[in-house]
This record gives sequence, structure tokens and C-alpha cells, in this order.
Amino acid sequence: MIRQTEPRFSPQPRMNSCFSFRILLTALLSLCLGCSVKSEYLRPDLARNDCFETPETYVDNTPHPHVDRIENTLEWIPNKIGVGRSLVERDEIAPETLSLLNAYMEEHGLGDIPIVIDEYSPSGYWKRVQEARTISTGWRYVGGGLGWLKSSLIPGRSLDQNYYDPASNTLYANSNNPIDLLSELAYARQLREKSWRGTRMAFRTVKVVNQFARIEAGREAWLYASEQDLHELEKQGLRNLYTEYAMLPALAAGAFLPWYANPLLRVAARTTGTTLANRTLSRREAERGVQSADRPSPQESQPEAEETFVQSLVEDPSSENVAVPPQRLRLSGSSSSPNSRMPPVQVDRIETDDSP
Repeated sequence: MIRQTEPRFSPQPRMNSCFSFRILLTALLSLCLGCSVKSEYLRPDLARNDCFETPETYVDNTPHPHVDRIENTLEWIPNKIGVGRSLVERDEIAPETLSLLNAYMEEHGLGDIPIVIDEYSPSGYWKRVQEARTISTGWRYVGGGLGWLKSSLIPGRSLDQNYYDPASNTLYANSNNPIDLLSELAYARQLREKSWRGTRMAFRTVKVVNQFARIEAGREAWLYASEQDLHELEKQGLRNLYTEYAMLPALAAGAFLPWYANPLLRVAARTTGTTLANRTLSRREAERGVQSADRPSPQESQPEAEETFVQSLVEDPSSENVAVPPQRLRLSGSSSSPNSRMPPVQVDRIETDDSP
């Protein structure tokens, strides 16, 4: 005979820990998505060239023990393995780079974004998070808290990283890489023109989503450099863009491979992107050289104009208002500068002697 035992403890209703976590997460998302901000901080077309103010620039390169420790480690590793080259290249922000950034920010109405150079100040970062109004309050403090923790433990200054932080609405410039800084400003402009900015900032922590955002921002920076006829920046932007495109399959494959395969995939993606970009640049340079060779120079076109003038005299010497090349209208010894006061010479009729 099987006896059914009574439970030792009477069941009492209790709340599951997973259920309480879901309630907390739902309340947090409701707070983040439900908060609204003023539109004047989000509309870039409200700040135009006539009311543009130069963005504030903060430079703070004072030594700090934590930052110096990380920098010394990054310098010690290559010397230890025999590479003889630091993992990061430290250089100061050039005035030309700041001028380029100011011009881009003036054109796109980003004058409210401060530029912070070589700063390590967790308190200053948190102060800018409290003053920022680009995203909703919930997402701003959540992203700002995580950003404060990251910048405190692994500061971007020690790694020479350039990035735009939406939570603090600040561009952090730690290396003199103009095309990289332009890409971050392009991301800031694109983020302002879209809705759900806090959600987009949170989803950028996903590598694949972040990669698509980097491609879109890098493409805009490359187009801007091309429109401004900045050839060196255009080349760098094209190399970065091809590298970001090559990173997409590397990130997708890295999700199914062991963790130690990810660095090899990144190196292969960078090598592939740089090689394809160099081939594209070589082909474009060859096409530009052919076009410039086919186009006649002013010295070569001058004899053709003289030949046309002589031929018109031979065919119809009694014609009115013969087209005379401009170089034939200058008297000997007269100045050819545009400020010359010599009155223009007009030829109305040319008399020829037909007698033998």
C-alpha cells in the first residue's frame, strides 16, 4: 500500500525573482520611453549660420595616476614582445582639425555640442549628463551611469578614442583623426533627426546595430570630405568606409566562432577593406589622369585660336566685326593684368590691298 505523504510546508504565495525583475525592467523602459524633451534641443534646423556660436572646447591633459598606468601598460606590451611600437599613437589635436569640426558644426547646426580634448574627469562627465537635453531623462541617466562607469575604469583618453556620447551630448576628442571626428559628428546629426533617440542609443551597444550606424556615419563624413575637395580626408574616409563594410561579415561569423577567433576576423576584415579601398583609389586616380590628359591646356589652345583668326581673314577679308583672339588685341608693351587702364581695342573692319 502506497501512502501519499503530506507536504511538509504549506504552499504560500510568493513573488518570483524573475517576475520582479521583469516588473522593474518594464517600469524602467516606461520611464525611459515616456519622458519627453524640448524640441529646440533636437531640431538642428533651429540653429542656423546666422545664430551659430563657436562650440565650447575644453582641454585637460593633466597627468592622472590611473590614466598613466594604462598608458604605460600599452607602451610596455609592444616593447616586451619585440614590436617596438606603442598600441596607441598619441598626438595633439591640430588647429586645422578644430576649424574643420567648427565648419561642419556650423553648417549642420551642432553648436551646442562641446568638444572635450584629453579629459579624464568623472565628475565633469556626470555634470554634462545632468545638463544635456538631447534624449529623454530615463535613457539619459541610464546611459550616463554606464558611460560614467566605463570612462572611469577605461578612459578614452588612455586609448586615444574619439567618440560622441549622446547621454552627455559631448564630442570627446583624444586623437588627431579628422575623418573619425567627422564621422562621430555625423552620427550626432543623424541621431537628432530621428525619433526614439534613447532607444537607438541603447541598441547601439549591440555590435551589428552599432556597425550599421558606423557605416551610415562614415559614409556621410566621406561625402562631406568629397564635397569640400579635401582629397586626403576623402581617401581616409573611403578606407574607413570599406573597412566598416568588411566588418559586417566578420561580426556575423564571430557570433558562431570561439572568442579567440574574433581578433583574427577583425584583422582580416581591416586588411580586406584597406586593400579594396586602395584599389578603388588607384582606379580613380588613373581615370582622373586620363581625363586631365585629354583636356587641352591653355597654351595648346592658343595656337588653335590664332589659326582660326588667320583662316577667317583669308576666306572673307571684307567681313564686318572679325572675331579677333583676345591676345591679339593687346598692344606691345601693354599690361595684361585685369587692373590695366588701357582701353579695349575693337576691330570693326580690316582693309586689305588687292593690288599686285
